[in-house]
Amino acid sequence: MTKVFRKNVSGRSKEIIEKEVRFQRKAAELGLSPKILDTDFETYIEMENLEQMCLADMYGESINDMPHLIKKGIYDILQRLYLECDIEYIDVTPYNFIETNDQLWIIDFGDAREAPKKNYFLKELFRNRELTVWNSDFY
Repeated sequence: MTKVFRKNVSGRSKEIIEKEVRFQRKAAELGLSPKILDTDFETYIEMENLEQMCLADMYGESINDMPHLIKKGIYDILQRLYLECDIEYIDVTPYNFIETNDQLWIIDFGDAREAPKKNYFLKELFRNRELTVWNSDFY
């Protein structure tokens, strides 16, 4: 039986919740995010519960304390979302990634957007080809 995590999205517009669900479903199809199980598009989103802490709780908040393979994995996820799904995921902090059994997952698509491919943080990240800082707009 699949364990369920229920995210409270009360207070957000239906449009934003629909976008978040749509983006997470795309990411889940690629195996990058937990599957969405249910939502009422008003108060909650239910998804698979990964039953693990976020990276900040595992390794701390400093990017310097993240293992190289974790930073590489985050880079790869962001690039796949950007190139394969046209999603600009800009809320790049250690709170939005979870590691389970040597797999890295991305969560919380509330601030993601259709990729106009203009975000300064992602442009710099992809130009450098490695994650060296968290996005200071969210951290």
